[in-house]
Amino acid sequence: MTPVADPERPPGPVVVMLPAEIDIANGAGVGQQLCSAFAPGVTVVIADMTSTVFCDSSGISQLVLAHHCAAAHHAPLRLAVPHTGVLDVLKVVGLDRLLVRSCRKISRRFSWLRRKLWYGVRHA
Repeated sequence: MTPVADPERPPGPVVVMLPAEIDIANGAGVGQQLCSAFAPGVTVVIADMTSTVFCDSSGISQLVLAHHCAAAHHAPLRLAVPHTGVLDVLKVVGLDRLLVRSCRKISRRFSWLRRKLWYGVRHA
């Protein structure tokens, strides 16, 4: 099933809030949530990992899957990863070069993003 654009909402970024822990128990749901956010008109999907303190290989696999969904929909996937433990895991597997390139920029601007969340940015 292909997602359809919501005519009530203008195109733009979508923020997907991720859980504190991403593991085998919830990894598939996280991947589904991220991939379903790439609807027509979405300009960027931001995976809000500001609450995420643990991410195992299941979560890593789902982030790679979401990256492929992003490429297929010609919309970037951006991660906001302020916790060094999660960022270290992404670095160990090499995903920091693929997915976290703009993470520091997003994290620095996240106070702006949090304010924006209350003023019309869509949530998935």
